[in-house]
Amino acid sequence: MPEEIFAAEVAANQANWEARAMLHAKFSFYNVDRYVAEPELISGVVEWDRRILGDVKGLDMLHLQFHIGTDSLSWARLGARVTGLDFSRESLRAAEELCRRAGAEVTFVQGDVRRAHQLLKRQFDIVYTSVGVLCWLPDIYAWAEAVAACVRPGGRFYIRGGHPLISTFEYGRDDTLLVCRSHYFTDGGWTGSYFRGW
Repeated sequence: MPEEIFAAEVAANQANWEARAMLHAKFSFYNVDRYVAEPELISGVVEWDRRILGDVKGLDMLHLQFHIGTDSLSWARLGARVTGLDFSRESLRAAEELCRRAGAEVTFVQGDVRRAHQLLKRQFDIVYTSVGVLCWLPDIYAWAEAVAACVRPGGRFYIRGGHPLISTFEYGRDDTLLVCRSHYFTDGGWTGSYFRGW
């Protein structure tokens, strides 16, 4: 589809993430001060994903849609040479500040993930995205082409998705039964702060 069809939605999404990035950097859920205080701390997302990706020491990793950088920092702590790309300028500022305070070397780039290969002009051993990135994409085909162009021959692309349907459920009293607590289908667009902007 032509870019102009997506322009208003893209602008609204970007404004949403610009506003949320600095809030998330202060939000207890992300607990960025703990990453500074505890040099060995690895995010729960990365703890899960490293079981599949294995040893990343010495590998070039591109982290797409990094948000405020806690996962990028975690991969750097595990020995990867990390470059992060996100379209939010405020996310970039928050991630750079976190890594500066934590003493980690991570390169962050602000730009449209659908043009990652044009912006970065290089390839990586691992192109990585974590939970909650797909639901924000206006053009998954352009995104997939950019991802493919960034993977070095013999390299890997890793994604662990999460669907917004998950947020409609909670565990019941005995933690063995999922209970639907909210509506999934609404008349308006879905907005939330858990998932990362593209």
